Amino acid sequence: AALPASDDERRRITDTGRPAALAGDPVAQVELALALLRGAHGQPRDAVGAKEWIQRAAALPQGHEARLLLAVDAKAEPLRPGAQLVTEGDTAVRVNALRQLQATLPTDWLPALLGTISEAQRKHYGSHPDDQAMRDTMVEAGRAGSRAFAVLAAEHDEEVAVIHDNNGRLAQADAAWRRALDGYATAGALFEVARLRDETLPERLRSLPMATPSAVSMPAPNAATADRLWRFAWLLGADPVYERASPGQRELATALALVALERAPNAPEFAGVNPAQRWSVDPWALGRWLKVLRLARGDCAAAAELSDTTRQRRRRATVAAEPTPASSLDLAWAVAWAEAAESCARTDDERRRARERRESLAYLKFAPGELDAARAGAAAMTAALR
Repeated sequence: AALPASDDERRRITDTGRPAALAGDPVAQVELALALLRGAHGQPRDAVGAKEWIQRAAALPQGHEARLLLAVDAKAEPLRPGAQLVTEGDTAVRVNALRQLQATLPTDWLPALLGTISEAQRKHYGSHPDDQAMRDTMVEAGRAGSRAFAVLAAEHDEEVAVIHDNNGRLAQADAAWRRALDGYATAGALFEVARLRDETLPERLRSLPMATPSAVSMPAPNAATADRLWRFAWLLGADPVYERASPGQRELATALALVALERAPNAPEFAGVNPAQRWSVDPWALGRWLKVLRLARGDCAAAAELSDTTRQRRRRATVAAEPTPASSLDLAWAVAWAEAAESCARTDDERRRARERRESLAYLKFAPGELDAARAGAAAMTAALR
């Protein structure tokens, strides 16, 4: 059955969306196709009509949305009920279809394409060949202009290192720790570099040289590109239709939303809306990185969020079964972010809340230079993203 729709949704498709689709707008054509496919926004379910609109959009030189949509759904029929929905063979078909699009998409779309490939490959940790393929694709997306995917690759390497350490595979663990450190350093995620160096790395790696590769080059914010990526992400992953999206469409929606957040001058407006909120509320490296990005774009609330989540953070344990409490490093950075929230506040209410947060941490004592280092790190991260 078709999904319930408001009068505004019906009018938007009827008065604006369908005329634009008929006029040759590929984004409007994809929007209409998805509405027909899911029976959403007041449209009857019509799989045949949806396919025709998607194919029409894909034939246009600028029909990036339709080409990506066709590629992520290029998979075999699902298996019997209760079985795995998508086989590894199906995943390979989808990944190969996406790879064939690399030469035909504009540069700004490549991180979303590569991020979708890595999401499709996300199956195992630590020992399966797909682990390396997924991680390498995330690194490739980072080189294509997405620091966030570079952070995700490093975060994956850290998870793999913990698993190898816990299972006594020290050589594999050491290699993964080194990749994680290099990856965080490359992406400019200075908090994660400090955390690995000072807290998480096993004692046997204390003499590991500090990684200093060149940072990932981020394109300047581009409102037009961000808005188009965001609109497509929203069409795929908006709450009312999410349950009717295929696994491939969900993977594409999250990758698009992540790149749109990076490209958008108005990142704070995107951050709390599905599907981008999946990334923003991430408690680990990527979530912190995106909050710093929001702060750099003028979102003072993000600095307050950073202060709170950093203070409450518990590092991944390398050997012990239980996580350990927040460290002095966490608390120093929490103070630095609280100070940042107060310094950039624009309203009396923002200033009051930021001051209260900073004063709630005033009792903390730090070793000489520790708080200054956190302040310098916070300033450097924010400046780099600005």
